[in-house]
Amino acid sequence: MKTLFKLFFSLISTVLVASIVASVYEVPVPDVLQVMAAISLVLFAIRIVALAKNPADAGRVSGLTYGVAVEFWESVIAEFIMKDYPWLRRAKDRSGNVLNGSVIHIPQAGGLPGAVRNRKNFPAPIVRRADSDLTYVLDEVSTNPTHIRDAEKIELTYDKVASVLSDHIKNLDFLSAYNVLFRWAGKNPAAGGVTPADLPAANIRRTSGTTAATHLSGATGNRKIFNLADFNAAKTTLINLTKREQNAGKRAIFMDETLYNQLKADTNLDTFDKREMQGVVMQNGDMVRIGGLDIIRTDVMPRFSNVTTPVAKDPLTDADSGIPYSASFATTDNACALLVDFDLVHIAMGDIKLFETLGSADYQGDIYSALVRVGASRERADATGVVAIVQEP
Repeated sequence: MKTLFKLFFSLISTVLVASIVASVYEVPVPDVLQVMAAISLVLFAIRIVALAKNPADAGRVSGLTYGVAVEFWESVIAEFIMKDYPWLRRAKDRSGNVLNGSVIHIPQAGGLPGAVRNRKNFPAPIVRRADSDLTYVLDEVSTNPTHIRDAEKIELTYDKVASVLSDHIKNLDFLSAYNVLFRWAGKNPAAGGVTPADLPAANIRRTSGTTAATHLSGATGNRKIFNLADFNAAKTTLINLTKREQNAGKRAIFMDETLYNQLKADTNLDTFDKREMQGVVMQNGDMVRIGGLDIIRTDVMPRFSNVTTPVAKDPLTDADSGIPYSASFATTDNACALLVDFDLVHIAMGDIKLFETLGSADYQGDIYSALVRVGASRERADATGVVAIVQEP
Protein backbone atom coordinates (compact mmCIF):
# COMPACT_ATOMS: atom_id res chain seq x y z
CA MET A 1 0.00 0.00 0.00
CA LYS A 2 2.82 2.39 0.85
CA THR A 3 4.42 1.77 -2.55
CA LEU A 4 1.12 2.29 -4.35
CA PHE A 5 0.69 5.58 -2.50
CA LYS A 6 4.14 6.72 -3.66
CA LEU A 7 3.33 5.74 -7.22
CA PHE A 8 0.08 7.71 -7.13
CA PHE A 9 1.83 10.71 -5.55
CA SER A 10 4.46 10.57 -8.29
CA LEU A 11 1.73 10.80 -10.93
CA ILE A 12 0.13 13.82 -9.29
CA SER A 13 3.40 15.66 -8.56
CA THR A 14 4.71 15.13 -12.09
CA VAL A 15 1.55 16.65 -13.58
CA LEU A 16 1.85 19.59 -11.18
CA VAL A 17 5.34 20.26 -12.50
CA ALA A 18 3.63 21.45 -15.69
CA SER A 19 2.36 24.52 -13.91
CA ILE A 20 5.88 25.41 -12.75
CA VAL A 21 7.39 24.87 -16.21
CA ALA A 22 4.62 26.92 -17.84
CA SER A 23 5.11 29.73 -15.34
CA VAL A 24 8.89 29.87 -15.61
CA TYR A 25 9.06 29.64 -19.40
CA GLU A 26 5.81 31.40 -20.34
CA VAL A 27 4.31 28.60 -22.40
CA PRO A 28 0.59 27.73 -22.40
CA VAL A 29 -0.33 25.73 -19.32
CA PRO A 30 -2.81 23.45 -21.18
CA ASP A 31 -0.14 22.38 -23.69
CA VAL A 32 2.36 21.48 -20.97
CA LEU A 33 -0.30 19.76 -18.89
CA GLN A 34 -1.40 17.60 -21.80
CA VAL A 35 2.13 16.48 -22.62
CA MET A 36 3.14 15.83 -19.03
CA ALA A 37 -0.15 14.16 -18.13
CA ALA A 38 0.20 11.79 -21.08
CA ILE A 39 3.79 10.95 -20.17
CA SER A 40 2.89 10.53 -16.52
CA LEU A 41 0.02 8.15 -17.28
CA VAL A 42 2.22 5.97 -19.46
CA LEU A 43 5.00 5.89 -16.89
CA PHE A 44 2.50 5.23 -14.11
CA ALA A 45 1.14 2.25 -16.04
CA ILE A 46 4.66 0.91 -16.54
CA ARG A 47 5.34 1.18 -12.84
CA ILE A 48 2.13 -0.65 -11.95
CA VAL A 49 3.11 -3.50 -14.28
CA ALA A 50 6.58 -3.58 -12.73
CA LEU A 51 5.11 -3.55 -9.26
CA ALA A 52 2.97 -6.56 -10.07
CA LYS A 53 6.04 -8.45 -11.25
CA ASN A 54 8.54 -7.28 -8.66
CA PRO A 55 7.55 -4.68 -6.05
CA ALA A 56 11.20 -4.00 -5.19
CA ASP A 57 11.92 -2.71 -8.70
CA ALA A 58 8.85 -0.52 -9.19
CA GLY A 59 10.62 2.72 -8.36
CA ARG A 60 13.44 2.16 -10.81
CA VAL A 61 11.62 1.41 -14.06
CA SER A 62 13.17 3.23 -17.03
CA GLY A 63 15.48 5.26 -14.77
CA LEU A 64 12.59 6.89 -12.90
CA THR A 65 12.38 7.96 -9.30
CA TYR A 66 9.28 8.49 -7.24
CA GLY A 67 9.24 12.20 -8.08
CA VAL A 68 11.29 12.70 -11.24
CA ALA A 69 11.19 11.29 -14.75
CA VAL A 70 14.81 11.63 -15.86
CA GLU A 71 14.14 11.17 -19.57
CA PHE A 72 11.31 13.69 -19.47
CA TRP A 73 13.41 16.37 -17.76
CA GLU A 74 16.21 15.83 -20.26
CA SER A 75 13.69 16.50 -23.03
CA VAL A 76 12.56 19.64 -21.16
CA ILE A 77 16.18 20.85 -21.05
CA ALA A 78 16.51 20.22 -24.80
CA GLU A 79 13.30 22.15 -25.46
CA PHE A 80 14.07 25.19 -23.33
CA ILE A 81 17.84 25.55 -23.65
CA MET A 82 18.56 28.97 -25.17
CA LYS A 83 14.87 29.91 -24.86
CA ASP A 84 15.78 33.22 -23.23
CA TYR A 85 18.32 33.81 -26.01
CA PRO A 86 16.39 32.83 -29.16
CA TRP A 87 18.68 34.84 -31.43
CA LEU A 88 21.32 32.12 -31.05
CA ARG A 89 19.09 29.87 -33.09
CA ARG A 90 19.46 32.26 -36.02
CA ALA A 91 22.99 30.95 -36.58
CA LYS A 92 23.61 27.84 -38.63
CA ASP A 93 22.63 24.73 -36.67
CA ARG A 94 25.41 22.17 -37.00
CA SER A 95 23.93 19.67 -34.53
CA GLY A 96 23.65 17.19 -37.38
CA ASN A 97 27.45 17.20 -37.65
CA VAL A 98 27.95 16.13 -34.03
CA LEU A 99 29.43 12.64 -33.62
CA ASN A 100 28.80 10.58 -30.48
CA GLY A 101 27.20 13.57 -28.79
CA SER A 102 30.50 15.37 -28.17
CA VAL A 103 32.61 15.98 -31.32
CA ILE A 104 31.70 18.11 -34.32
CA HIS A 105 33.08 17.47 -37.80
CA ILE A 106 32.36 19.97 -40.62
CA PRO A 107 33.95 19.66 -44.09
CA GLN A 108 35.18 23.06 -45.28
CA ALA A 109 35.61 23.87 -48.98
CA GLY A 110 38.94 25.22 -50.14
CA GLY A 111 39.62 28.37 -52.18
CA LEU A 112 38.03 29.23 -55.52
CA PRO A 113 39.92 28.34 -58.73
CA GLY A 114 41.84 31.07 -60.58
CA ALA A 115 40.43 32.68 -63.72
CA VAL A 116 41.72 34.85 -66.57
CA ARG A 117 40.18 36.92 -69.35
CA ASN A 118 40.80 36.09 -73.03
CA ARG A 119 43.11 33.17 -72.27
CA LYS A 120 46.10 32.95 -74.63
CA ASN A 121 48.19 30.16 -73.12
CA PHE A 122 47.13 26.53 -73.34
CA PRO A 123 46.83 24.08 -71.79
CA ALA A 124 45.36 25.94 -68.81
CA PRO A 125 46.99 24.98 -65.49
CA ILE A 126 45.18 22.24 -63.59
CA VAL A 127 44.85 22.68 -59.83
CA ARG A 128 43.33 20.68 -57.00
CA ARG A 129 41.11 22.26 -54.39
CA ALA A 130 42.59 21.85 -50.93
CA ASP A 131 39.67 21.13 -48.61
CA SER A 132 39.95 21.03 -44.83
CA ASP A 133 37.85 20.00 -41.83
CA LEU A 134 36.50 21.94 -38.89
CA THR A 135 36.74 19.44 -36.06
CA TYR A 136 36.52 20.14 -32.35
CA VAL A 137 35.14 18.82 -29.09
CA LEU A 138 31.95 20.46 -27.85
CA ASP A 139 32.15 22.43 -24.61
CA GLU A 140 30.53 20.98 -21.50
CA VAL A 141 28.34 23.36 -19.56
CA SER A 142 27.16 21.88 -16.27
CA THR A 143 25.42 23.04 -13.12
CA ASN A 144 26.67 22.60 -9.58
CA PRO A 145 24.74 19.85 -7.76
CA THR A 146 21.78 20.86 -5.61
CA HIS A 147 21.09 18.96 -2.40
CA ILE A 148 17.49 18.46 -1.27
CA ARG A 149 17.17 17.06 2.24
CA ASP A 150 14.74 14.22 2.69
CA ALA A 151 12.90 16.24 5.33
CA GLU A 152 12.32 19.08 2.84
CA LYS A 153 10.40 16.80 0.51
CA ILE A 154 7.98 16.04 3.33
CA GLU A 155 7.70 19.42 5.05
CA LEU A 156 7.47 21.79 2.08
CA THR A 157 4.10 22.57 0.53
CA TYR A 158 5.41 22.87 -3.02
CA ASP A 159 7.37 20.54 -5.28
CA LYS A 160 10.90 21.66 -4.54
CA VAL A 161 12.43 19.09 -6.91
CA ALA A 162 10.60 20.63 -9.88
CA SER A 163 11.56 24.13 -8.77
CA VAL A 164 15.22 23.14 -8.41
CA LEU A 165 15.31 21.50 -11.84
CA SER A 166 13.76 24.62 -13.38
CA ASP A 167 16.60 26.65 -11.84
CA HIS A 168 19.15 24.29 -13.37
CA ILE A 169 17.57 24.69 -16.81
CA LYS A 170 17.61 28.49 -16.59
CA ASN A 171 21.28 28.52 -15.54
CA LEU A 172 22.26 26.13 -18.34
CA ASP A 173 20.43 28.44 -20.73
CA PHE A 174 22.32 31.48 -19.41
CA LEU A 175 25.79 29.90 -19.35
CA SER A 176 25.38 28.23 -22.75
CA ALA A 177 24.49 31.56 -24.35
CA TYR A 178 27.54 33.16 -22.70
CA ASN A 179 29.71 30.37 -24.06
CA VAL A 180 28.35 30.65 -27.61
CA LEU A 181 29.03 34.39 -27.91
CA PHE A 182 32.51 33.87 -26.49
CA ARG A 183 33.25 31.21 -29.12
CA TRP A 184 32.07 33.53 -31.89
CA ALA A 185 34.10 36.49 -30.63
CA GLY A 186 37.06 34.79 -29.02
CA LYS A 187 39.03 31.58 -29.02
CA ASN A 188 37.63 29.74 -32.03
CA PRO A 189 37.69 25.98 -31.35
CA ALA A 190 37.54 25.15 -35.07
CA ALA A 191 40.04 27.41 -36.84
CA GLY A 192 40.36 25.14 -39.87
CA GLY A 193 41.37 22.14 -37.78
CA VAL A 194 44.57 23.81 -36.55
CA THR A 195 45.55 25.70 -33.40
CA PRO A 196 42.57 27.60 -31.93
CA ALA A 197 42.73 31.27 -32.88
CA ASP A 198 41.44 34.51 -31.41
CA LEU A 199 39.66 37.16 -33.44
CA PRO A 200 42.33 38.77 -35.67
CA ALA A 201 43.22 42.46 -35.46
CA ALA A 202 41.58 43.11 -38.84
CA ASN A 203 38.21 42.21 -37.29
CA ILE A 204 38.50 44.56 -34.30
CA ARG A 205 37.63 48.25 -34.02
CA ARG A 206 37.97 50.45 -30.92
CA THR A 207 35.47 52.97 -29.55
CA SER A 208 36.27 56.62 -30.23
CA GLY A 209 33.78 58.84 -28.38
CA THR A 210 34.22 60.97 -25.29
CA THR A 211 35.11 59.19 -22.08
CA ALA A 212 32.84 57.80 -19.37
CA ALA A 213 33.41 55.60 -16.33
CA THR A 214 33.53 51.88 -17.09
CA HIS A 215 30.41 49.91 -16.26
CA LEU A 216 31.99 46.45 -16.06
CA SER A 217 32.24 44.81 -12.65
CA GLY A 218 35.87 44.46 -11.57
CA ALA A 219 37.08 47.10 -14.05
CA THR A 220 38.18 50.63 -13.17
CA GLY A 221 38.83 53.93 -14.93
CA ASN A 222 37.26 55.52 -18.00
CA ARG A 223 36.49 54.20 -21.46
CA LYS A 224 35.66 55.97 -24.72
CA ILE A 225 31.96 55.67 -25.42
CA PHE A 226 30.40 53.78 -28.32
CA ASN A 227 29.03 56.05 -31.05
CA LEU A 228 27.57 55.99 -34.55
CA ALA A 229 30.96 56.49 -36.22
CA ASP A 230 32.24 53.32 -34.50
CA PHE A 231 29.25 51.34 -35.75
CA ASN A 232 29.64 52.56 -39.33
CA ALA A 233 33.36 51.76 -39.33
CA ALA A 234 32.68 48.25 -38.05
CA LYS A 235 29.88 47.73 -40.57
CA THR A 236 32.27 48.72 -43.37
CA THR A 237 34.76 46.16 -42.07
CA LEU A 238 32.05 43.47 -42.04
CA ILE A 239 31.08 44.31 -45.63
CA ASN A 240 34.70 44.21 -46.79
CA LEU A 241 35.33 40.88 -45.08
CA THR A 242 32.19 39.17 -46.34
CA LYS A 243 32.34 40.86 -49.76
CA ARG A 244 28.61 41.58 -49.70
CA GLU A 245 26.85 44.71 -48.59
CA GLN A 246 23.57 43.18 -47.44
CA ASN A 247 22.41 39.86 -46.08
CA ALA A 248 18.75 40.54 -45.38
CA GLY A 249 17.65 39.42 -41.93
CA LYS A 250 20.89 37.55 -41.29
CA ARG A 251 23.01 40.22 -39.58
CA ALA A 252 22.87 41.69 -36.10
CA ILE A 253 24.84 43.80 -33.68
CA PHE A 254 25.00 42.55 -30.08
CA MET A 255 25.61 44.89 -27.17
CA ASP A 256 24.86 45.32 -23.48
CA GLU A 257 22.42 47.90 -22.18
CA THR A 258 25.09 50.51 -21.41
CA LEU A 259 26.62 50.48 -24.89
CA TYR A 260 23.13 50.58 -26.38
CA ASN A 261 22.32 53.73 -24.41
CA GLN A 262 25.61 55.32 -25.49
CA LEU A 263 24.81 54.66 -29.15
CA LYS A 264 21.22 55.85 -28.80
CA ALA A 265 22.42 59.10 -27.18
CA ASP A 266 24.66 60.00 -30.14
CA THR A 267 23.67 63.44 -31.41
CA ASN A 268 23.75 62.06 -34.94
CA LEU A 269 20.69 60.01 -34.01
CA ASP A 270 18.72 62.59 -32.02
CA THR A 271 16.06 63.43 -34.62
CA PHE A 272 13.73 61.41 -36.82
CA ASP A 273 15.45 62.59 -40.02
CA LYS A 274 18.92 61.68 -38.72
CA ARG A 275 17.75 58.23 -37.66
CA GLU A 276 16.05 57.74 -41.02
CA MET A 277 19.31 58.47 -42.83
CA GLN A 278 21.08 55.77 -40.79
CA GLY A 279 18.42 53.15 -41.39
CA VAL A 280 17.23 53.16 -37.78
CA VAL A 281 13.99 51.30 -37.05
CA MET A 282 12.24 52.28 -33.82
CA GLN A 283 9.81 50.16 -31.83
CA ASN A 284 8.17 51.28 -28.59
CA GLY A 285 10.79 53.98 -28.22
CA ASP A 286 13.73 51.61 -28.69
CA MET A 287 16.09 51.20 -31.63
CA VAL A 288 15.67 47.66 -32.96
CA ARG A 289 17.58 47.99 -36.23
CA ILE A 290 20.33 50.21 -37.60
CA GLY A 291 22.08 50.19 -40.97
CA GLY A 292 20.48 46.89 -41.96
CA LEU A 293 21.53 45.09 -38.74
CA ASP A 294 19.16 43.97 -36.00
CA ILE A 295 20.05 45.41 -32.58
CA ILE A 296 20.20 42.69 -29.92
CA ARG A 297 20.66 43.82 -26.33
CA THR A 298 21.79 41.01 -24.08
CA ASP A 299 23.36 40.25 -20.71
CA VAL A 300 25.80 37.63 -22.05
CA MET A 301 28.27 39.88 -23.88
CA PRO A 302 31.96 38.90 -23.97
CA ARG A 303 34.53 41.15 -22.35
CA PHE A 304 37.94 41.83 -23.89
CA SER A 305 41.43 42.33 -22.50
CA ASN A 306 43.37 45.49 -23.28
CA VAL A 307 46.47 44.14 -25.02
CA THR A 308 47.58 45.59 -28.37
CA THR A 309 45.16 43.28 -30.18
CA PRO A 310 42.36 42.80 -27.63
CA VAL A 311 41.42 39.20 -26.85
CA ALA A 312 38.01 37.95 -25.76
CA LYS A 313 38.21 36.48 -22.26
CA ASP A 314 36.72 33.09 -21.46
CA PRO A 315 33.67 33.69 -19.23
CA LEU A 316 33.63 30.16 -17.79
CA THR A 317 37.23 29.64 -16.74
CA ASP A 318 36.20 29.04 -13.13
CA ALA A 319 34.39 25.74 -13.36
CA ASP A 320 33.29 25.74 -9.72
CA SER A 321 31.64 29.13 -9.39
CA GLY A 322 29.23 29.10 -12.32
CA ILE A 323 29.50 32.91 -12.38
CA PRO A 324 30.90 34.30 -15.66
CA TYR A 325 34.35 35.87 -15.36
CA SER A 326 34.44 35.36 -11.59
CA ALA A 327 37.99 33.99 -11.82
CA SER A 328 39.31 36.54 -14.30
CA PHE A 329 38.09 40.03 -13.38
CA ALA A 330 40.68 42.64 -14.34
CA THR A 331 40.72 46.39 -13.90
CA THR A 332 41.56 46.76 -17.60
CA ASP A 333 38.63 44.70 -18.94
CA ASN A 334 36.66 46.24 -21.80
CA ALA A 335 33.08 45.82 -22.95
CA CYS A 336 32.34 45.23 -26.62
CA ALA A 337 29.66 45.33 -29.30
CA LEU A 338 29.66 42.45 -31.74
CA LEU A 339 28.60 42.49 -35.40
CA VAL A 340 27.66 39.03 -36.63
CA ASP A 341 26.61 37.54 -39.96
CA PHE A 342 24.53 34.50 -38.93
CA ASP A 343 25.42 32.66 -42.14
CA LEU A 344 29.06 32.62 -41.04
CA VAL A 345 28.75 31.36 -37.46
CA HIS A 346 27.20 28.20 -36.06
CA ILE A 347 25.99 26.45 -32.95
CA ALA A 348 25.67 22.73 -32.24
CA MET A 349 23.95 20.81 -29.47
CA GLY A 350 25.27 17.49 -28.24
CA ASP A 351 24.44 15.36 -25.21
CA ILE A 352 21.97 16.59 -22.59
CA LYS A 353 22.04 14.81 -19.26
CA LEU A 354 20.29 15.04 -15.91
CA PHE A 355 22.11 13.46 -12.97
CA GLU A 356 20.47 12.34 -9.78
CA THR A 357 21.62 10.60 -6.63
CA LEU A 358 18.69 9.34 -4.61
CA GLY A 359 18.71 8.72 -0.89
CA SER A 360 22.37 9.59 -0.37
CA ALA A 361 23.54 8.33 3.00
CA ASP A 362 26.17 11.08 3.21
CA TYR A 363 23.71 13.90 2.49
CA GLN A 364 20.52 12.29 3.80
CA GLY A 365 18.60 13.36 0.75
CA ASP A 366 18.69 13.59 -3.03
CA ILE A 367 21.21 15.40 -5.27
CA TYR A 368 20.56 16.81 -8.75
CA SER A 369 22.70 18.40 -11.45
CA ALA A 370 22.54 18.78 -15.22
CA LEU A 371 24.91 19.00 -18.19
CA VAL A 372 24.71 20.03 -21.83
CA ARG A 373 27.33 19.81 -24.52
CA VAL A 374 27.18 22.85 -26.74
CA GLY A 375 29.46 23.86 -29.57
CA ALA A 376 29.86 27.20 -31.33
CA SER A 377 32.35 28.60 -33.77
CA ARG A 378 32.96 30.93 -36.63
CA GLU A 379 32.42 29.00 -39.85
CA ARG A 380 35.63 30.11 -41.51
CA ALA A 381 39.18 30.05 -40.28
CA ASP A 382 39.76 33.64 -41.45
CA ALA A 383 37.00 34.84 -39.04
CA THR A 384 34.92 36.37 -41.81
CA GLY A 385 31.48 37.27 -40.49
CA VAL A 386 32.37 38.60 -37.02
CA VAL A 387 33.57 42.11 -36.14
CA ALA A 388 34.11 43.37 -32.57
CA ILE A 389 33.95 46.99 -31.39
CA VAL A 390 36.02 47.03 -28.21
CA GLN A 391 36.13 49.90 -25.72
CA GLU A 392 39.22 52.10 -25.77
CA PRO A 393 40.57 53.48 -22.47
